[in-house]
Amino acid sequence: MNDRRAASRYADALLQAAREMDAVEPLRQELNSLVAAMEATPELRDFLARPDLEMEQKEQALVAALGGRVSEVLVSLLRVLLEHQRGQELPAVGEVYNELADDAEGILRAEAHTAVTLTAEERARLTAALAHLTGKQVVLTETLDPACWPECGSWWATTSSTAAPPGAWVACGRSCWG
Repeated sequence: MNDRRAASRYADALLQAAREMDAVEPLRQELNSLVAAMEATPELRDFLARPDLEMEQKEQALVAALGGRVSEVLVSLLRVLLEHQRGQELPAVGEVYNELADDAEGILRAEAHTAVTLTAEERARLTAALAHLTGKQVVLTETLDPACWPECGSWWATTSSTAAPPGAWVACGRSCWG
């Protein structure tokens, strides 16, 4: 089983639990904070990946470190990941959970790469075009990308949603001469 597939299974189970608790967004925030802490702390990442430590040792350390500060459902997820020697896969589970939660809530996250900052009108046009194509609520971020300059200020957007193929793009643009 590849890591993405395993992460998808754990993330799906976590999303189901979050829905039952009516806590999809709070759990997302909690999970993202935990993933950020793991990524910022190599010792934690290494600890979770160590196969030579007994499960009980890892669990005791986790409960001591996280007990009361994160929800029981996240502690349970970590226990299951550790039981299956997959503690290091928490970031992948977090990524998939975010995608599934966005999809369930009808959200499309897109990134516009531009040579110059978009005007409010251009940003609105791009957001509307993506919303029309996908039927989703669009959350657009903008990245200044000098590589767009040869296109004279044209802009494009990529998506990572299941509503559109990953990396799908929409090109709209403006001319620097008119």
